[in-house]
Amino acid sequence: MYLASLYIVLDLDPEIMVTDRDRVLRSLREKLKQKFSHRITVRADEEETSLAIALFDDNYERIKSRLDELHERVDAAGEARIRFHQGQ
Repeated sequence: MYLASLYIVLDLDPEIMVTDRDRVLRSLREKLKQKFSHRITVRADEEETSLAIALFDDNYERIKSRLDELHERVDAAGEARIRFHQGQ
């Protein structure tokens, strides 16, 4: 069984109102939950403007393809710069 986890910190303009930041996080969280349904857990931290994502799978190739798809989804949500680190 493999566990994959992502921690995504959004670098938003400080002038953006708190309610708008929360709305961005909720929207991104809901889009990811809709796409991957019950296969992932997504938590939003409004104070850090971040998302924590975790998923389990027994197939390494399948989990790797889901991680790639998650990166694409987050990248497509706006002008994101994603720094990728992989460990085992």
